[in-house]
Amino acid sequence: MAMNQLDRVLLGLREYAQGKGTQVELLDDVHVRITRLIEGSRDLVWRAHHEPEQDGRPETRFGFEGRTLLSQPPRREVTTERMIGTEGPDVINDLNLDEEDGATLLTLLLEYPDRATRDEILATGMADGMEDSYARLESVLATDIPVR
Repeated sequence: MAMNQLDRVLLGLREYAQGKGTQVELLDDVHVRITRLIEGSRDLVWRAHHEPEQDGRPETRFGFEGRTLLSQPPRREVTTERMIGTEGPDVINDLNLDEEDGATLLTLLLEYPDRATRDEILATGMADGMEDSYARLESVLATDIPVR
């Protein structure tokens, strides 16, 4: 019965997210939920997050460092993240990938140390940059080029 409820929730989330791009929800002073439906399998989306050369871009270091707290490939990963060369603050990223009919609902729950840090980071245009990356990933996945 619980699995049937989960399936209904995932279907509802897919219908909610489809065609909306990257959605940002402020849950409280320190938690933000980001969702994006990506037309592609969970395995390929996971690989794109962990093997940057797979998403059509050369592998580059964007400017963040952190550590893995939990890894359950290809479904979930919890990590810390901070700008390279700084003393923090650390942000906790809880990434979940749920696949339904060949599309993957990406849900990223971010936990900031405080509201000011949350607002400062969101003001950088982070969500727009994420949308650009996810749209680019979708276009690569749509080419049907085999991922190595």
